[in-house]
Amino acid sequence: MVLVSGPISDLTLGMGEIARIADVRRPVVSTWRRRYAVGALAFPAACGRQDGRELFAADEVATWIEETGLGNNRSFRADVAAHALLGDPGAGEEGTTMPALIGLLRIKAVTGAVLTGRAIDDLLDLADDVDPEDEEIYSELVAAGPTLPRLAAFADLVADAAYGTGPGVERLIGRRRHQDADALAPAALSLVAALARTLLMGEGVTVFDPHPRSGDVLCAVLDGASESLAESTAIIPDGARAVRRRLGAHGWHVTTGH
Repeated sequence: MVLVSGPISDLTLGMGEIARIADVRRPVVSTWRRRYAVGALAFPAACGRQDGRELFAADEVATWIEETGLGNNRSFRADVAAHALLGDPGAGEEGTTMPALIGLLRIKAVTGAVLTGRAIDDLLDLADDVDPEDEEIYSELVAAGPTLPRLAAFADLVADAAYGTGPGVERLIGRRRHQDADALAPAALSLVAALARTLLMGEGVTVFDPHPRSGDVLCAVLDGASESLAESTAIIPDGARAVRRRLGAHGWHVTTGH
């Protein structure tokens, strides 16, 4: 798996953040520093201090984690970027970051293109090819402005780490779902998906949700159906751009209706 370093090249992490992203306890990172103090696999040296705590270059730490195989998170590099990105006030669907990022994953789902290194105009051309009527992603990519190439590199990173654009978008959305008071619990969504497997027989099933909210239920149903059905289509109301982006990033066919 090829991982892109660009989105985290200018980020730094404290010891606590390294532990959290590596999914280990804080003292474990201190142990790594002592045990790997010298040699070819020496733990990265601190690159600065802030509020009395040492800071480390995120890219160096991610490389060290990948080379040593330590920690309990094989997607450390991608999660470093997500940790920084989703702390941005503009990262929600009400901002500009997340809509553009999911839009880029939608482009990858359709085209399979590598987005890293592309100029803004090239990325917007791809968006226009995928969404010529501006029903889901084009305006969102325009709104990202000069940050678009960086988000494009991050979209490649997320898709690679999650082994697909659909799992990638769910990974991103899942990190913010705890903030949604209306979100169904995972057990409830699993139950809906199980019922869908029982009720949806044959091929070419169409699912209509007049009130899709964030699209959680539709995703659960279509994900359950996709295991046994050759084609699945979702019908959603006009204007549900966020849901359309999310479902489209999975590669599912989406249309609008009443």
